[in-house]
Order: sequence, then C-alpha cells, then structure tokens
Amino acid sequence: MRNFFPVPIMVVLCALSLITCDPGRGKTSPGDTVSEAQVISTQPSNGATGISIATTVIARFDIDMKASTVTSNNFILKSGSVEINGTVVYDAIDRTATFTPSASLEHLTEYTAKITTGICDCEGKTLADEVEWKFTTMAEGTVSAPEFSPVQGVFENDLVVTLSCSTVDATIYYTMTSGTLASPPADPVVPTSGSTPYATGIAVSGQDTVIKIKAIAVKGAMTNSAISFGQFTIDNTAFAAKWGTAIWGRHKWNP
Repeated sequence: MRNFFPVPIMVVLCALSLITCDPGRGKTSPGDTVSEAQVISTQPSNGATGISIATTVIARFDIDMKASTVTSNNFILKSGSVEINGTVVYDAIDRTATFTPSASLEHLTEYTAKITTGICDCEGKTLADEVEWKFTTMAEGTVSAPEFSPVQGVFENDLVVTLSCSTVDATIYYTMTSGTLASPPADPVVPTSGSTPYATGIAVSGQDTVIKIKAIAVKGAMTNSAISFGQFTIDNTAFAAKWGTAIWGRHKWNP
C-alpha cells in the first residue's frame, strides 16, 4: 500500500511515526534488556480517597513507551483478587496510559492498579519493576474528589490545568501556591467553601515554575469531597537530560 502514497505524504507519515515512538528518545544503553523508564505520576494518586466511581485510572511515564505493549494485560485494576474489566489507551503526546473501567466502580471500595513489566519502551526494553498504587472510592452521599487534567508531573512546555468533578452541579474550590525549582512553594492551605471557586483553567508557565494546587468539591447537603492535590512543574532541561545522561532523579515520583 505504501507505493500508492505520494512522496510528501510518506515523509509526513514517517515523521509522525518518529513522534509516536522515537527509539532514540531513551536513556538505556545498547544491549540492555531493561528500560529505565519510570511511572512518574498517577491519577488517582497512591492512597487517594473519595474517588469517583466513574473515574478513569491514569499512569504517566517519563519517556515514550511502545503503544502496542500498553494493554489491559499489562495495566490491571483489581478489587481484592477480582480483576476489573476495562479498556486501555496510550496517549503518545502526554505519555499516559488510561484504564477505563467497563462499568462503574463500587462505593467505598479499595482498588489496586498495577503496571506490569510487560510494558516496554520504544526500544522494546521492559520496565525494571512492576508499579502498584491503591485508591478508595467515595461513600454514597459524598461528592467525588476533583480530578486534574493533565495528570500532575513535570512538563516541557507551558500548560493550562483544568479541574473537574463527576458529581453533577458540584462546585470546586481550590487553594494554590507557586514558586520555582530553586525556591519550591509551601503546600497550599486546606481548601474550604470559602476558598477561590474554580471557574476556568489555571495557567502554569515559565521555565522552572512550580505550582501546587489543593481542591475540594461541594454540593448542597452532600458530604464534601476528599481533598485532591496536584503539583505541576515546567522544566524542559529535565527532559533534555533524560535523553542524555539523565538528571531526572530530582523529579522522580514513586507511587
């Protein structure tokens, strides 16, 4: 079929292929079979409570991964020993894997998410270790915890962080602090219904910028949501180093 494409289209397709999974954008050495790729953040985060029963589960990687290996065989969600049915999609732009359950989760239930070593980077090298994290869903009558988009982490470019809540007509309130890598911000105070109401996206811009956000969601006579926390950093030098000798350690996150 490729013989039917005009040359310019073939050039574009090749370029897109490199963007999707560029084997040169790794930090492993030739001959290695184990990747140094890391899961650097998840949503829900490890130990999170009050999570919506309609949540998706997201894992964000620090380098490009091989999409064909990011499947429901290698991204697993369980309640106890029972595996939850769902679909898994990999987003090459954000380097995120998203597990979407086939049905709503149960209220007030602990779930365990796992990324297995079957997931590979673009050179076909497997993760060094499995990654597990746990979260607990909300009780009935409780507002679901706010969720961040994109998932917290370190980013090459400026971004806009949005907050959402799956409880219809709930109002999100948040507190925020900002700083730099050299002078990191303190944690924000606990948000209340007297804090800033969320109305639009929160800009995170400028090299070395660090922003921390805490948020709750409130609705009428329902119990307020659990507090959600997100930290967002702009540091394009970290990514440049990742492809070279790697100074990623200062940003590494362990769920």
